[in-house]
Amino acid sequence: MKPFFALSILLGACCAGCLHYSFKNPFPLPFRSIAVVVAAGDAWTHHGDDLLATELRRELATCPSLSLADKNADAILEVALTSCFQIATGTAATDSRRAACYDLRLTASCTLKDCRSGREYCSDRPVEARVYYSAGPSAIGNRQDAMPALAQELARRIRDLVLGPW
Repeated sequence: MKPFFALSILLGACCAGCLHYSFKNPFPLPFRSIAVVVAAGDAWTHHGDDLLATELRRELATCPSLSLADKNADAILEVALTSCFQIATGTAATDSRRAACYDLRLTASCTLKDCRSGREYCSDRPVEARVYYSAGPSAIGNRQDAMPALAQELARRIRDLVLGPW
């Protein structure tokens, strides 16, 4: 009887502690609306800046306390794509000089500014995303197929930078 009583008190104490836990960010964002500007530079090809801007807006739209705006936004997020490169990570079984899979990386520099006060929350913060893809008959086609996944991963990481703990 004593073990059952002690176990029930311990279980009750654990449940009481979990009642006050919240999944939302305890610190509110210092801005209510945000404008997103993506500049491609030389790092990205094939309209990747549009793809990244779309994915980034989609990711930021998941935050209920933040609205997307083009004009008169409280804050502006400037994303400059700085590098895009691939590294061969594996070779073909029949030819050791031919790559069979690649590590594709995209790096962006992010600046988040408050439009009302001019304060910079972060300036030129590097954010990197990577995806792996295998080279089939056409390595160029597979690389183009990997670009949306790479843009989505980079958008997630930038979203975490913007919406992270303040």
